[in-house]
Amino acid sequence: IGTCLESVQRRTASTPAQALVLPKWIAIHQQILRNTLPQENTMVAMFSNTIPLVVQALEQTQDPATLKYISTAVENFGGKTLEMDQSFQDLLIHVTTVVTSLNNLSEATDLLQAYFESLQRYILYCPRALCYSPNLPTIVTLAVESISVIQAKESTRAALMFLSQLFGWNSLRLSPQTSQVLQEAWNNSSILKEMLVQNGLALTQLC
Repeated sequence: IGTCLESVQRRTASTPAQALVLPKWIAIHQQILRNTLPQENTMVAMFSNTIPLVVQALEQTQDPATLKYISTAVENFGGKTLEMDQSFQDLLIHVTTVVTSLNNLSEATDLLQAYFESLQRYILYCPRALCYSPNLPTIVTLAVESISVIQAKESTRAALMFLSQLFGWNSLRLSPQTSQVLQEAWNNSSILKEMLVQNGLALTQLC
């Protein structure tokens, strides 16, 4: 794994090379994640070594493939342990910072679509990392703005789906563990209720 990573890093020293090599390399690792049992030690080690490079690729290229990889990782590893959930929360904070720092989101609609699709995976497989993230208000606001301002078809659909799943979670078919976390975020801490109250009027006007 280490040798492979070093080779990719050498080959992606320039921006043109990053655009060509990284998406293909990430797609390969995404397929590996999908077809390997998450509890296998080799898979955990590979993920731990791969994710820093994926984050680096996101920062440097804003390629949607990076967020698709993260979606697959959340689906495979989310909710397994509290430590893993904390790692995914840290990752989400960093990813959100990268996305919101872009100068013109209307020109990054593919990235926005992949971002909101990854958030849908967080709801289904790693809700604790999302609901208790300090960036949740920023995330919800970004989704509302993506619908009202950017109005690109695919990213708008992804943002709408994210919000409908986040606030309508009790109508989804969820695992008992996911349902419990979302129930706590809705009732006990009222995090989701507060987000809905703050953004309910805007959402009603948009829909």
